[in-house]
Amino acid sequence: MRHAPRRTSALLAVVSALVLLFMTACTSGSSTQSGAAPTEEKLAPATTSPSVTTNVAMEPAAGSTDVNPVTPVTLTAQDGILSDVVMTNEGGEPVQGTLSPDLLSWTSAEPLGYAKTYNVTANTTSIEGVVKPFESQIQTLNPTNLVSVSTVPSKSGQTFGVGMPLIVKFDEPISDKAKAEQFMTVTTNNGTTGAWYWFSDKEAHWRPKDYYQPGTQVTLDVKIFGQDLGGGLYGQEDRQVSFTIGDSMVSEVSDIDKQLRVYQNGTLIKTFPASLGMDKYPSQSGIHVVQEKYEMKIMDSSTWGLPTDAPDGYYLEVPWATRISMSGEFVHAAPWSVADQGIRNTSHGCVGISMENGQWFYENATYGDIVVIKDTKAQLKATDGWGDWNVPWDEWQAGGKK
Repeated sequence: MRHAPRRTSALLAVVSALVLLFMTACTSGSSTQSGAAPTEEKLAPATTSPSVTTNVAMEPAAGSTDVNPVTPVTLTAQDGILSDVVMTNEGGEPVQGTLSPDLLSWTSAEPLGYAKTYNVTANTTSIEGVVKPFESQIQTLNPTNLVSVSTVPSKSGQTFGVGMPLIVKFDEPISDKAKAEQFMTVTTNNGTTGAWYWFSDKEAHWRPKDYYQPGTQVTLDVKIFGQDLGGGLYGQEDRQVSFTIGDSMVSEVSDIDKQLRVYQNGTLIKTFPASLGMDKYPSQSGIHVVQEKYEMKIMDSSTWGLPTDAPDGYYLEVPWATRISMSGEFVHAAPWSVADQGIRNTSHGCVGISMENGQWFYENATYGDIVVIKDTKAQLKATDGWGDWNVPWDEWQAGGKK
């Protein structure tokens, strides 16, 4: 025959006795047999006495300093039950917590702050009905340096194309990238395989092995608050962003036939004659990703080193401009080159199409859509905007600049 541990049995006895005590006290006003004293006169009243010890164990230990703010604070009654537990910060604001159903323990239910002092008070009641107060104080750690993060996408609830990258940017360099990745989690509703790749000490991108499947739901959790990311650098706050992948929209254009073909969920839906970059300013072959859209965009050649008053310089308003790289490539309406589209290249690297076709592309393109340029003399770099898909998967899995 197995016996319950002595502490468990004792605690059950305490709780049972106290419940009986309180129930009996609540019925003291009911009728009794003739000659019997009222029930409440038979009970020892609850008292507060320093001569009776009711132990409370606290974790982290009472008086601790350098407490991690994400570590839960727990109180456990070692003799009796808990009541009136209050934990407050320096401003007197309460910290939320939960008392266990058996009244034997209390646990904080929210993160604390860095470099803060917290006061904890509680009462414990022994089986003899003796109430004893408990008081303590703890201090949380004070990091020497904090790091914050921003993400792309930056807000939840949006819908993106099948090539949308996930980007985490830190405002301080990360020395232990493997450790940081432990707190950067990507989950999907269909088990999409992906990996992190570091473009610098401050910027990491996550992408799948292949384009997302339409309908994929993606959530990024960056849970760095309270975490040492290496060298005493602690996360300032957590970030979370969720989004959905919409229809697959993949466009392809070859410098051979100069036709921009748009495929929706694998089906060809549009073909547009196009003019690409001329020989001096070739469009870049590679996998581009839609990342900005403008109904009207001022394009200024001086922003990439060509003076506007040079023979090939320009400063003009361009309608229906959809950015596909950060080096200045757009798919845009180019009414001035309609006669050349599908025949010869006249641009400085952009994919020019007619006004009508440019408007259609602008209105139907989504951030994260794919545009593939082929058969030109230049190659898109992975570091050019969202050029993630130009890194081979085996190389991507190696993690980049670790």
